[in-house]
Amino acid sequence: MRILTTSLFLGLMTALVGCGSVVIQADPDGGLPGDAPVVTDRPTNGDAPLPPVDRPLVVDVPPVIDVPRTCTSSADCSRGMACLGPEGCAIPWTCQPALGRPCTDDLSPFCGCDGRTYYGSSSCPSQPYLYRGSCDGPPPPVDAGPPPRTCQGNVDCAAGYLCTGPEGCGIPWTCQPAPPCTRDLTTWCACDGTSFMASSTCPGRPYLRRGACGIIPPPPDAGPGFCTISGVMCRIGVPCRIDACTTCTCGGDTVACAIEPGCGMDGGTEPPPICPPQDARAFGACALFLGYAWNGAECIGLGGCSCSGSDCRSLYRDPMQCEIAHRLCPRPL
Repeated sequence: MRILTTSLFLGLMTALVGCGSVVIQADPDGGLPGDAPVVTDRPTNGDAPLPPVDRPLVVDVPPVIDVPRTCTSSADCSRGMACLGPEGCAIPWTCQPALGRPCTDDLSPFCGCDGRTYYGSSSCPSQPYLYRGSCDGPPPPVDAGPPPRTCQGNVDCAAGYLCTGPEGCGIPWTCQPAPPCTRDLTTWCACDGTSFMASSTCPGRPYLRRGACGIIPPPPDAGPGFCTISGVMCRIGVPCRIDACTTCTCGGDTVACAIEPGCGMDGGTEPPPICPPQDARAFGACALFLGYAWNGAECIGLGGCSCSGSDCRSLYRDPMQCEIAHRLCPRPL
């Protein structure tokens, strides 16, 4: 019985050792003080928890930027480097690689940023400079760029530009940045003798004068008492009608109308006709041409979806008809 109990005890101890327990074996006499062997549960080395591992601290280190060294001459730079920069003294020059620079062997004057003239290669100056040339002389003129492009109409200009110029046909027109233009239509006499319709503020092509080409133009410098032939009004806005009350004589390039005493009204003068503007207005953003109307100062074209006003049925289909009908009406300068 003792032998069986000892064998059973040893088998149990072996099984416990295989499970990872530490067994405190009995004394050689086969027993331990107390009632049972002491078993301590400890995990084996394979199952033991690892001590906490400190993760490496990640620090964002900015990349090292190679900042060019500023300089006042190539003497401040290391071997193989040269002092380079733009013309003028506002931007500091820096040391940059000199290899491959196409430098000439000539000597040209430069006005340095210290107000002193120095000499260097015309293609590779060695230090900052205000402008090319001696400091004793005036600086070169600023390049204003190419001259404006001449034009005969808006089609000759790039996007955002309009063909503009003065009245008359002696000075070429040029492409200029587009100004704000009104969307009305008025008649212009082009330099080729044809009439065209365009905005009253932006004709878009050279013109001889405002109005249709078939109307006799007023004299360029008409004064009081002067008029053009056939009853066309003078520039000052006072019509001079050729009738029984006036005697017209030639006076240079104009016609002088002398009032005959005691003839006509108001001391021999005939009052100018009353030319109120036509009651016609265009409405809508349609591309429909409605006709020409007198606005109190000139004949203008009306375009839109519809016409509103009591004179819509009296619009002129041709600018010449409108101009002839109002040839004696006073006009502003």
